[in-house]
Amino acid sequence: MNREDSDLNPRDVLEPMRPSSWIMTLYGGRLGWLKHLWFSLLDRFGAYQQYREINWERAQRLVFVCSGNICRSPYSAARARALGLEACSCGLAAGENDPANSMAITVGRARGLDLTSHRSRRFQASEFLPSDLLIAMEPAQAQELERTAAETQVTILGLWNRRPRPYLRDPYGLRRPYFEACFAFLDETIQQIAAEIKQSRTN
Repeated sequence: MNREDSDLNPRDVLEPMRPSSWIMTLYGGRLGWLKHLWFSLLDRFGAYQQYREINWERAQRLVFVCSGNICRSPYSAARARALGLEACSCGLAAGENDPANSMAITVGRARGLDLTSHRSRRFQASEFLPSDLLIAMEPAQAQELERTAAETQVTILGLWNRRPRPYLRDPYGLRRPYFEACFAFLDETIQQIAAEIKQSRTN
């Protein structure tokens, strides 16, 4: 798999912008960029290889997991369902029955998805089956999922993009351009996950 340091080429997409601007747009700021570089380096040395060893035929339901279950994971589940997959979402630090973030709703609507009916769900209050595939947004989340759901497959969403990105910063509290870049990355990656599942079911 070809690996590059970013999911978009700033020179092609954001050439008129200053470096600080494209870092904010693509990574949610300097901290997000530095974490992206660090976790990408670890990935190059094989730190997350176990999260690529997925039995796609076994994955009957996709469970997207983030922190608060109001931005990344509900959008991902909605996109997966739009592609014909069984999917749901929850959060490791989520409240109960919180609505999706207002900016997530706005950007989701612009990308053809309606998140207005979403209500958050706590990972700890959810039940999972061996046929589920738990999909984290960050390496630390994947490690926690492995500890608490040992019989269920776990992966990191960004590893399945054509330009792997193990760490995808939470857009909560950030500006719309990063929400748009984050959700565009989610769309592209979930389409690849859908292709993996489809191929496994036709073999």
